Amino acid sequence: HGVTVSTELVNLTTFFENHVLPELRNPNVNYLPVIKADCLRYAIAFRSLLPSVALVNLLNMTPVLLTASAPVVQSYVASLIDKLLAMRRLDSPTDPVILKEQVSEPQLLIDRLLNILNNPEYGENVYVIREFVPYVFQLISVMLEQYPLSQTVLTNCKLPQPVINGMTTGTPSNFRPSQAYSALLQRILVPSLWEPNRNVPSLVRLLQAYLLHNMDDVLAANKITPILGVFQKLVNSSINDVYAFALLNAILLSGPKDILMPNYFRQIFMIIFRRLQSCKREKFMKAFASFIAHMVLIYSPNELITLVDSIQSNLFARVLEKVLIPYAEIIIATPLISTSGFAKSAEVSSLPSTSVCTEWRMNSIGLIRFIGEAQALLTSGSTYRESWLPLLIKIIAGLASGPGRGGDSASDLAVSMAMNSMVDGFQKDERFIEIDSDP
Repeated sequence: HGVTVSTELVNLTTFFENHVLPELRNPNVNYLPVIKADCLRYAIAFRSLLPSVALVNLLNMTPVLLTASAPVVQSYVASLIDKLLAMRRLDSPTDPVILKEQVSEPQLLIDRLLNILNNPEYGENVYVIREFVPYVFQLISVMLEQYPLSQTVLTNCKLPQPVINGMTTGTPSNFRPSQAYSALLQRILVPSLWEPNRNVPSLVRLLQAYLLHNMDDVLAANKITPILGVFQKLVNSSINDVYAFALLNAILLSGPKDILMPNYFRQIFMIIFRRLQSCKREKFMKAFASFIAHMVLIYSPNELITLVDSIQSNLFARVLEKVLIPYAEIIIATPLISTSGFAKSAEVSSLPSTSVCTEWRMNSIGLIRFIGEAQALLTSGSTYRESWLPLLIKIIAGLASGPGRGGDSASDLAVSMAMNSMVDGFQKDERFIEIDSDP
């Protein structure tokens, strides 16, 4: 929703009406395109603080603005359309801020978007494509559901057969990695690339992209084990250990559960525990606690406890004592580790940041689900029953003082979101110790 809080020293609505709106209403859409683009950026950034009437007017102005010849104006107009249509009412999150009845000329808006896509002079404008193509796929999906027979879909779509054949038999390059991109995976796992610390941030982000958007090819090439070799190398480095959790979170989000849990996670936790024996830095402990909170959003808390205790009897007691209870409040109140695993602290100033609010929600929901479902903490007389109350106190303290502070309302929101999200020594297993070095 963009900026949601502003200072009272500047009246954003008045500034919008006096300075931004006149530029956007200028009938000469090609006049001062950079200024016009800045005005569109203003509308995008402060859309949540503008009155609903202004938002409706903005959306109804977009067909005219789309006739601008400057790609920068076209791009920001397309982005504005996307943001306005995605806005939801605060008092009713399922209802849009702008109703379809308030869009004065929807057909004209679609025509103008298509005109840009069909104009070879402008090439492929990714922002315009982003506005149009997903809705085409949604429309076809609905029609296939309503009219299962392909001939009926063709009749209703009124599209020529070559167009349908192209959409069903070909994969647009916009949505599938190129062969050159896929082939690069083999190269970036060469150990020598990971030796200079300056290479690590970029290489990790590239590996995250492969894992999150091209997991099928990673599995087909049997590269999970080499990637976990990279994880082991990073987690044992005091400089790069936070990047190890960035990589691990990407594996957690994209990897098939039936492959990761039986084949890899036991060894992953053993590597982390070995590292904990020699390093208890706060940054590392926060990253580990945050990873546990993320993991229970995908795997059940009972699976997590069983997994850890399979390494060593009652080992999860140490996790509760040294990791979760001491750091639960901190990762909720001041979430320094982003959802991708990158730190936001000054210690790693070059790392990218993500929404603190998003990270707060993930940590909060994960820990709430943990204390609400972990039978080893809930059942009377269970192994870790005594840890339930201290952990609950830390979670509540984090909710009360963190980004979602707001007393009961913040706690109720976190609990509601959690309920709706129900989506002796260590063994010498060095399965991931080697990094793939194939040329």
